[in-house]
Amino acid sequence: YLLQRIEVFGGVALLTTNGDSRSWQVTIPEKRAGRTIAAIRIDTSLAEADKIAASSRGVFFGVTAAGGFILVVLSLVILNRLLAQPLSRLAHTMEAVQSGAVEVVVPGAERVDEIGIVARGLSAMLLRIRGFNQELQERVDAATADLAKKNRALLELNDLLVEARRDLTAKERLAALGQLSGTIAHELGNPLNAI
Repeated sequence: YLLQRIEVFGGVALLTTNGDSRSWQVTIPEKRAGRTIAAIRIDTSLAEADKIAASSRGVFFGVTAAGGFILVVLSLVILNRLLAQPLSRLAHTMEAVQSGAVEVVVPGAERVDEIGIVARGLSAMLLRIRGFNQELQERVDAATADLAKKNRALLELNDLLVEARRDLTAKERLAALGQLSGTIAHELGNPLNAI
């Protein structure tokens, strides 16, 4: 079976197959004065070349697979070291902050990549939160001191009120006693006036 025909050096090269074997047949004529006076014909089998190609193909695929595997493993190791571990540490820090710890050191702030940008941003937010917490604590302390002062004043007023109430109760009793005395004197005075 003819697979391919190529013209070379004024001749013809034919790639043929016979079952599993392939071969090249190259015919180059020698021409003088427009006439062919001789021809060189070369027949060569490609069985050895096919065997070398198959062997090379196996080696190529083996080396490619091994290289790909090594490349994947190295990529995973490098990505783990450069991305996964720093992101994991940053995530643990965020979880600590979420549970209430604002006095944490944010890892990775010294990096110059995107993880460093996120770490510096988280650090800045924590610094602002610490400032807000301190300001809020100062306000709470001032409000607590003011409330304690007002409570003391209220206790003093309450003591004065209790004292005034006792005094008022004593005066009411004296007034009631005076009124009772006046009524008794009046009741005694009427019969005495009549006598």
